[in-house]
Amino acid sequence: MEPKAEGLTIRSMTERDFPAVDECDKKITGREWAGTASRRASSHFWTYYPPLSFVAEIDGQVVGFIIGSMGGPEYSLPVSGWVTTLGVDPAHSGGGVSVALLQAFVDVCEISRIPARMMLPHNERFERLLEKLGFERGTLIDWVRKPSPD
Repeated sequence: MEPKAEGLTIRSMTERDFPAVDECDKKITGREWAGTASRRASSHFWTYYPPLSFVAEIDGQVVGFIIGSMGGPEYSLPVSGWVTTLGVDPAHSGGGVSVALLQAFVDVCEISRIPARMMLPHNERFERLLEKLGFERGTLIDWVRKPSPD
């Protein structure tokens, strides 16, 4: 498990966090999102389920975020909390930020008595982290049919 960064706090995400979340996301992806600042974070936040969305701060600066949603029936699964987006500023990778964000998400799911779920591309390191937090491999499998070349 990652050691916890000194001064790390986790709190519920609010609209005031959108610019900082977008800036953090820009550090991760290396690109600016099209349109006005905060459009990406705000659209995800309001489309999904605000009580499952958190930011991680160190010294008042946002260094990570998690945006959650509610779903499951569309996959013939029970209603669950889903991690939709999880991001950590690369300068704070390995400092326990992702673990703390996931734990806040799991805590809300536990209180709500619903499963916590996450779908992600194959990543052995992150899968081991999820297993340490009590996640198990689920039943969903991704099938893709690529378009035919012209």
